[in-house]
Amino acid sequence: MDVEISVEQHGTATVVALTGRLDVVSSDDVERRLDELIARGSRHIVVDATGVPYISSAGLKAMLHAQKAAQIHAGTLRVVTANEFVTQVLRTTGFSRLVPTFATLPEALAAPAAQPG
Repeated sequence: MDVEISVEQHGTATVVALTGRLDVVSSDDVERRLDELIARGSRHIVVDATGVPYISSAGLKAMLHAQKAAQIHAGTLRVVTANEFVTQVLRTTGFSRLVPTFATLPEALAAPAAQPG
């Protein structure tokens, strides 16, 4: 696994912090972990990707999968990224029109539920 995954609870939000590349090598592990959290009852997930320097289409797929799973269970998924490359990928691909994206964790935690970035 090329990405480290840590999980913390912040009120009703489950923050999943990623550190490392989110690509074809690591995306299955991330998708599996997000699925586990949703299956165990986490409904409001914030993916803190401020430690992600690179994201591929496989990484985007993993997060879109989690967003759809969260919606099925009346939940939400938000993404935090401060890396210019990752932010540009999210904008260029249209990801940020589907999933709310934020520059900081406090912004993501404080934002209303449906606010794609």
